[in-house]
Amino acid sequence: MGDYLHLRDGTQAKIGTAGDDRYMRHDEALRLLALDVGGELRGNLSYVGALWRFPYPHEDADGPPEIAKRDMFHTVSFVLPLRDLLHAGHKSICVPLYAEGGGFGINRLIPCPLSAEDVVYGANIPSNVVNIYGERYDAGDRARTIFRCGYCGQPFPLTSEEELAAYREAFRAFWHREDSDWAEKTAERLRANPGR
Repeated sequence: MGDYLHLRDGTQAKIGTAGDDRYMRHDEALRLLALDVGGELRGNLSYVGALWRFPYPHEDADGPPEIAKRDMFHTVSFVLPLRDLLHAGHKSICVPLYAEGGGFGINRLIPCPLSAEDVVYGANIPSNVVNIYGERYDAGDRARTIFRCGYCGQPFPLTSEEELAAYREAFRAFWHREDSDWAEKTAERLRANPGR
């Protein structure tokens, strides 16, 4: 089950599932379009709502065999300063609860810790965790990065260049110690919503 790139040599590489193309980056799809004899890649490129893999720098040289082995659910997280609160329109989180001593468990919906409805008890303030979720392209082939809340998973794009600058700064600060070159290249690839 899924969407496959069918190559002229008879091999295939999985690129996504039901319009969620996070095995493959958009730039890779454009590069490999001439090799696709099955036509699914052309169809996926024409679908404006497709979610493509974010173009991480360490994957720049990957070909179809490496693309097919990727984890489509891979995300990279970082923490924003609390002044840059998420505007994701947060979702509720399902938490399973079990009674002490046995019995059946129940599921309880609680507000996301970063939503306006949540009340946090105790001294710990929740971290403002963000994931890089993927990319979407508009009809003019302009990219926008899709982020998501690290707690509830609600996806969202950035809507201004000011937000983009704050997210880039936070990403660089969070990942600088691990690999500053990778952090810089990745931060520069983050994009705001082009239509706003």
